[in-house]
Amino acid sequence: AANAKAKQQEKKEMDDWDKDDAQANQSPLLRLGASLRDQWRDELSYLEVIPNTRVPLVKFTHESTNISVDICFNQDTGPKAAELVKTYLNAMPPLRPLTFVMKYFMEARGMNEPYSGGVGSFMLQLMIVSFLQHRERDGYNFERPTLANLGCLLVEFLELYGMDFNYVTTGISVRHDGFFFPKVGISGDD
Repeated sequence: AANAKAKQQEKKEMDDWDKDDAQANQSPLLRLGASLRDQWRDELSYLEVIPNTRVPLVKFTHESTNISVDICFNQDTGPKAAELVKTYLNAMPPLRPLTFVMKYFMEARGMNEPYSGGVGSFMLQLMIVSFLQHRERDGYNFERPTLANLGCLLVEFLELYGMDFNYVTTGISVRHDGFFFPKVGISGDD
């Protein structure tokens, strides 16, 4: 009987999701944040609604599993980006372990949140893809075998993006086997 009553209440809530209530005038993002705060208060160790960014989102961390989740609305690029990353993960075996290590490295230094100036997962993965593309091309052009020694790859990645790469003047593309390009003229301030 209790299960049936809970199901009935759940159905009512689903049917009345758009009825006029205290949250009716709020954005879906704020409504989700309020619902998570109200209904999952004891299960979350962190909850933040970030409405004023290029991609507004709700961030939360499930306390017992320490799993962090970001939720955004009306972004059709997510599934396309996921498919692209899956394609690269299948084609480039070093991508997955390098991504894990670099995500941990970035998080440990507080450099993993794009909204605060850090590097998000997708951008980090594309930086690693670009690095692997260039490394493979160099190996082919100079007739050197490319060895997948993860330690060497990690050091070379950190050397490229930590010391050698000029972020002000150079852009990265992973299209057409990857290339760097000059940023001159992109923003209109030649």
